[in-house]
Formats: sequence, C-alpha cells, structure tokens
Amino acid sequence: MVERDIACSLTAITDARMAALEKVSHPLVARKKGSRENIRNMIKAGATLLLATDALLKSQDMLADWSHLMVNVDPEGKIGESHFNVLVGLEDLGMGPMEILKTATSNIAKSYKVDDKIGTLEPGKMADMVILDKNPLRSARNYRSIHKVIKEGQVVDIDALPLVKHLTK
Repeated sequence: MVERDIACSLTAITDARMAALEKVSHPLVARKKGSRENIRNMIKAGATLLLATDALLKSQDMLADWSHLMVNVDPEGKIGESHFNVLVGLEDLGMGPMEILKTATSNIAKSYKVDDKIGTLEPGKMADMVILDKNPLRSARNYRSIHKVIKEGQVVDIDALPLVKHLTK
C-alpha cells in the first residue's frame, strides 16, 4: 500500500469500545482486534488512510448476527458520532495529530483526485470548513468542539439544522 501509494478507507474503534467489546463473547470480537492491529501496522508503515463512512449500513440479518456487539460505548455505526469516534480510535492506535487531520481532509482530496479544489486551505480552493473551539492537534476528542461551520462561504446556522431522532439526547 505504501509503495504503490494506495489509500485505505477505514473505521478505527476506540480503546474504550474495544475494552467494552472484550467483555462480550462473540466471534466478531476477534475480528475487531485483528482490524485494530492491521490499522496500527498501517499507521506505523505510513500508509495513506482515509476517514470512512459516518454510519454502517447493516441488513436485518447482519444486525441479528451483530446484536451481541451493540455495546453503547463510542458507537461505530451511529450517524453523527462515528467520525468523531474513528478519529479518537486513530489517536488511540498511535496516529499523530496532523496525520489524523489529513485522514478527513487532504488525504481524501488527493485520493479522489480533487486536491486542486478541496482538502487544504489555500487561495483558489473551496473554503468549506469547520472551526473548532479546541485544538484538534492536542487531542482528537477536540473535533467535537465545533464552533462554526462555513459552507460555500456562508456561515451555517448550526442550531437551525434538523436533528435525526436518534441523534437527540
């Protein structure tokens, strides 16, 4: 992957989620452990990693098979939560702060060959961005401290956005 510059889209789970899963007796827990080790090895090797989907789409059969894994710790398939948890999961696995940021920005733009338009803050590029109250280079948990969202040059009224029922507390 590194030699050929092949990017990998992934969903890393947090240490807290892995600890909760280890209390569950299910064959898929070993797969999660193996996945974490693979991600750790890709990080060490310097592979180009991409932040993956915000939610897993599961069939009813899959949900039944995975029901034992539905622990409510850093959910990996909950819309609006998964991205944050994957970023923390990458931090837990040893990825550096700037590389974590790149998984959600410039790595994706380069992989989709649109880095001339998006992915970094530069003159002439689209300026869609999220402004945070806390520095994400100090902790991946700081990605949750959203202060402002700018889309197509306009500030988005975050409070006016509709909420999906399962996102509300």
